[in-house]
Amino acid sequence: MLNGTESKVMEILREQSEISDEILKESKLIDLGINSLSFIKIVVALEKEFDFKFDIEDLNIERFETISSISDYVEAKLKA
Repeated sequence: MLNGTESKVMEILREQSEISDEILKESKLIDLGINSLSFIKIVVALEKEFDFKFDIEDLNIERFETISSISDYVEAKLKA
């Protein structure tokens, strides 16, 4: 079962990358066809939705291999 943050992250991923297939928590971004341009769109949408800023050193798609890793990052930022 997904928590609220994970559900919202997946919703944003669908909107920003136009993914129509089922997205799972452990889906790999590369397998979903997310490239660096769509990753930046996702980052901007996440920052706007959750009202936080990604750290500049974390603006690298390679840091986030799975959707779960993005959700974990957002939750950590919200707790900070």
